[in-house]
Amino acid sequence: MFERILVTGHSGFAGHWVIEELRRRFPTAEIYGAARRPKVGDRENSTSHHWLQLDLRDCSQIREVVAAVRPDAVVHLAGVRLAPLEEQLAVNVAACEHLLTSLNTIVPKARIVVVGSAAELGRAADRDVPLDEETLCQPVDVYGVTKLAQSALARKQALRGQDIVVIRPFNLLGPGVPITLLAGRCARLLRDAARGDPNTLEFGPLDTRRDYIDVRDFAHAVALALEKSPPGMLYHIGTGVSRSGHDLVKTLIKQTGLDVTYKTTPSTEKSLVPWQTADWRRARQMLGWQPTMSWDNTIRDIWEFARPRKAEAELCDPQ
Repeated sequence: MFERILVTGHSGFAGHWVIEELRRRFPTAEIYGAARRPKVGDRENSTSHHWLQLDLRDCSQIREVVAAVRPDAVVHLAGVRLAPLEEQLAVNVAACEHLLTSLNTIVPKARIVVVGSAAELGRAADRDVPLDEETLCQPVDVYGVTKLAQSALARKQALRGQDIVVIRPFNLLGPGVPITLLAGRCARLLRDAARGDPNTLEFGPLDTRRDYIDVRDFAHAVALALEKSPPGMLYHIGTGVSRSGHDLVKTLIKQTGLDVTYKTTPSTEKSLVPWQTADWRRARQMLGWQPTMSWDNTIRDIWEFARPRKAEAELCDPQ
């Protein structure tokens, strides 16, 4: 179906799983992963994709990559969150505009999936109800504002005839989740506890409720959007179930079997977004997508990825 697929931001957490799913679903396609820095293994002869260096802050480099690859499908995953305002504007907004313009000029028939974020929604509801694609967005931080601008740019170009679909995932979980996210930090602390570190874990407030979706289910939604979606559509990708940070931490601790406890430290600031839950019915109706990974299986796989390996334990505690 596709001959050349370009994935920006492929070196991030979600990028790995998206490329794996694209390889499975489109086995004859050449897949190009573009990022500012390579991830481990990119410089070797990867069997899953080709690596290209791409600094999205450089509009001339964006055009060069598009001209070199001439993709007939693109997944725009790249973005930054924990960065100064200027960098978030450059990467999340301006780079998207430059990328879409270059694609429209060089490969105007390319199918494009732009990946947004539930941060665009912000405090969109006064109670914990599923949020659909028609919900009025009220982002509460710079990341949410810039991702909303990115999605608006993509949908503007779709109205002008460019073949673009926007996907808005809720909170991603899964093997390899980074320590900048609660699940990744908890898994890292539990790994340290398994090595003999203090058995009381410390976190900030854990009362906020989020819709956690397995990154592999998200990757499947991306592939289906490339393959099946009409142009101009927006999809929410989640489970329809909200869980608190307490739920996540308790389930991870239970999965490890370790004798550990945790405590939270209060915050002087109240969360501006106490809950978020996705209404994903449009993705089911239009794409035939639904979440397939259970909560327990996702948590199990997070720990399986993070836990100390047997060989590592033997090196630390020789007989």
